[in-house]
Amino acid sequence: KETVISHRPVPKLTMKESVPARIVAQGVFVRMKQNGYSTARLMQTDYLSPLIFSALFSGSDSYSLPSAQGCRLSDQSDKKADGVYLVIDLGREEAGYFTLDLAACAGTIVEIGYGQHLDDLRVRSYVGGRNFANRYICKEGRQHFTHYTTRLGGRYIQLHISNIRDVFVLYDASIKPAEYPVTIKGAFSSPNALWNKIYEVGIRTLHLCMHEHYEDTPWREQALYSMDSRNQALCGYYCFGDYDFAAASFDLLGKGLEQDGYLELCAPARVPITIPSFSMAWILELADHMLYSGATDLVQRSLPLVKAMLDAYTANQKEGLLLSPRGSRYWHFYEWAEGLDGRLGSHTLDTDRWDAPLNAFFAMVLEAAARMFQTAGMDELARGYAGNAETVKQAINERFWDEGEQVFQTYSGLDQPGHYAELTQALILCAGACPAERAALLRKRLAEPDHKMVETTLSHSYYKFEALLQDPGCYASFVFQKIEQDWSYMLYHGATSFWETIKGSADFDGGGSLCHGWSAIPVYFYQAYILGIKPLEPGFRSFKLDPVVSVIDKASGRVPTPYGDLIVQWEHKNGQVSGRVTHPAVSSYLPSDVFKSGAL
Repeated sequence: KETVISHRPVPKLTMKESVPARIVAQGVFVRMKQNGYSTARLMQTDYLSPLIFSALFSGSDSYSLPSAQGCRLSDQSDKKADGVYLVIDLGREEAGYFTLDLAACAGTIVEIGYGQHLDDLRVRSYVGGRNFANRYICKEGRQHFTHYTTRLGGRYIQLHISNIRDVFVLYDASIKPAEYPVTIKGAFSSPNALWNKIYEVGIRTLHLCMHEHYEDTPWREQALYSMDSRNQALCGYYCFGDYDFAAASFDLLGKGLEQDGYLELCAPARVPITIPSFSMAWILELADHMLYSGATDLVQRSLPLVKAMLDAYTANQKEGLLLSPRGSRYWHFYEWAEGLDGRLGSHTLDTDRWDAPLNAFFAMVLEAAARMFQTAGMDELARGYAGNAETVKQAINERFWDEGEQVFQTYSGLDQPGHYAELTQALILCAGACPAERAALLRKRLAEPDHKMVETTLSHSYYKFEALLQDPGCYASFVFQKIEQDWSYMLYHGATSFWETIKGSADFDGGGSLCHGWSAIPVYFYQAYILGIKPLEPGFRSFKLDPVVSVIDKASGRVPTPYGDLIVQWEHKNGQVSGRVTHPAVSSYLPSDVFKSGAL
């Protein structure tokens, strides 16, 4: 098979100096002899006995690393112990390469665990079969080691040091950050200091999840998913204005298209399962990229793939709707919420089932495809996709509506009690798949405190917020209070980056990520809705200036575009809204009605 070598599509990572760190716990450990255990599992099951710093080290009273004189290990007072342990805090979440500077005798063993929290008063190095640890065996004397073959994510490092025969001096144990080189070009400022902090940490979260491509988390699988990357790219357009990185990620995802019209679960990978709704998200993010970047090259080379996908989907339509595909390959996942995580009904369908979330995505995808094919001059295909979108939307409205509950059901063809979820209503609203009177009712239900529906998680809050902001006059206050409530909850619980779910590290049997790119979405909502800037034509050649003025008195900021920065400041005072906008000469804007009573 011929090997094709192509240029690297994104810049190489920038290596930084090791992060200053601090020893926050120390003592001795006793190991339970467990045959066949990995290093990570051994560390997880070691018995720890804490000691004060001076009882363990001599010649230094500094907890800080790096240390010029080093932390010199004194004679162990407990001769029954198997070794010494240290817990090291980097101060915040980091992503990079473990680095070690020490002096030791040959054969000294240093085991290195890493993680995101100390909920167990130790680093959780072994979680659900996953291993987050390595082992280093020392040579004689002073030595420096950086583990360049494994990029780590986390805040804490735990060292278990054993087979200590004589001298052991630790000068440094930390992470050298490896960062994708990007400049923060966007800006957002408001009188609400908490919003500003959420915006700042959102950018930090997103950046930590960018290396060769977007990643779900820099700690666990470090994988590229289309659903995750859509959230990430929308935020990145506003704060970084880096369109090439997003394009490289989407290109990579497209290479995983299989004959059934669905992408690999993540990329690059070979995985026995895929998530149908995530393939839909890939088509949506292609259309987003065209709108925000103004570039058509990514779309042009992806259109044959999009057509192949839509051909496969339309062949599986029945009664106007897309049937959920059958077989063990398909994980019918929508989000980590009850009844939406693929476990309701069956992982392997053997009967006809229609899923409202999948069909709402399908309707949005058909409309997005129509726009892309129209831009490419393929008007007949565009009209066909647009027409099919209307067919799907009408069928959604007819099949899934529950007159008694006055909301849409999630599933049809499922021999179980009805399932009702915020996400189902939000996606149908985003797809425009119900008449105006039902849409108004659904938005009202979404904002009710006791609506008895399964709540949306952080990952898909994007769709809930977008659905509610179709009527900002009524629901903007709810949306931005919800953002403040949930994202500040993470900050007040010590977050230096935003989590996978609001349960934090406790979720997924102790495997919840504390740095997840999909949770950067406040960046998008602050700039798209509070600043009020959204593109109307590709590349922001024209854009809408429509700030939400009902939830805060003023805001200012900057949005990068392919043609230059859009700079906005506005103030709501004495019932009037005034503002100033600076934009590139090639761009034009459409001001909203909020400025009619004031000056712009």
